[in-house]
Amino acid sequence: MEAVKLIVAFVCLTGVSALPSARLEKRAALNRDTRYDVWANPQRILFRLDTNYNGTEAADIDDAMNQISSDMSSCIRFSPFNVVTDSREDHIFISPVLNSGVLATSCSTFPGRLVRQNGQGQKMIMTAGPGGCMSAKRDIMAVLVSALGLRNEHKRPDRDDFLQTFPSNILPDLQSLNLLRIYNASQIEFRSTAFDLLSITIPSASRFARANTVLYTPRDATRTLGNLARLSVGDCNALRRMYPTCSSITCRNPYANATLASVASTSTNAPASGNAPTSTSAILEAVQSAAGASGSGLVIANTNTVGATTTSTSTARTTVAARAATTTQSGPVESPFDGLEFALRPQA
Repeated sequence: MEAVKLIVAFVCLTGVSALPSARLEKRAALNRDTRYDVWANPQRILFRLDTNYNGTEAADIDDAMNQISSDMSSCIRFSPFNVVTDSREDHIFISPVLNSGVLATSCSTFPGRLVRQNGQGQKMIMTAGPGGCMSAKRDIMAVLVSALGLRNEHKRPDRDDFLQTFPSNILPDLQSLNLLRIYNASQIEFRSTAFDLLSITIPSASRFARANTVLYTPRDATRTLGNLARLSVGDCNALRRMYPTCSSITCRNPYANATLASVASTSTNAPASGNAPTSTSAILEAVQSAAGASGSGLVIANTNTVGATTTSTSTARTTVAARAATTTQSGPVESPFDGLEFALRPQA
């Protein structure tokens, strides 16, 4: 009895689960911020696509959407917004351009359906280039699942129990942004869940790191970070939990027979796996251009994922460009860089 009391006291005081790992639910962290909610009909999540995308970029977004749908056994689907029949429906407007008309230098999205959009639409910034997120399908998927309501696994309050972090490796010009800040426990639902090192929401360890270094490595040297353009079992289970219509699906493990690129044994000053970090100037330009913006928080996308590649969809499959030809409605809710999930998230 005394042991039970001690466990209860530990959980109440620390917010960290004291359950054995075998009993922890295998799913990623969920949103608890009341400014955001789930999508009412997950089998018809409406989106509008900016006509600024070329055919290859549109096909890559389509490919990422279809991969999420496949990993979720089609219980989640993205559908093109129709300006006539869907004019009052909540939706996502995907664009490489800020409402100001300036081409974005990084990617961002709201973490779930923005409650206050009231059919106006919410902006998802998805852009190519050095600071963008369109060079790898895994990166595009990560932005999309954030808009579904998943939160970044590497920012859980219990993160330090599973990842060793190296704040000194952050690019010098970004030191003041507190890139490794963890969430306030009130922002996400994570208790009694296993930390998911394979979650698609965890960016490459070299993202925002100085050359030839990493920002974090798994504390368990036998474990590695995910690198596939697939939802992990934890990601899938989290979405199943959020969307009741997905409750009957079986989450498949894409890593069952996969070979992972290991960063667990990488020295904190050794060459890191994956692409080179985004240029400091590109990141600062994005942050500075939106300084002082007001409104609800956005999620900055985490790019340069280890081992991922972007592939276009089959020509036999209908592309996003063809499906979303009617994208003339304007004025989606946009609040760039106010409360960035990766960099500037304010405490609740």
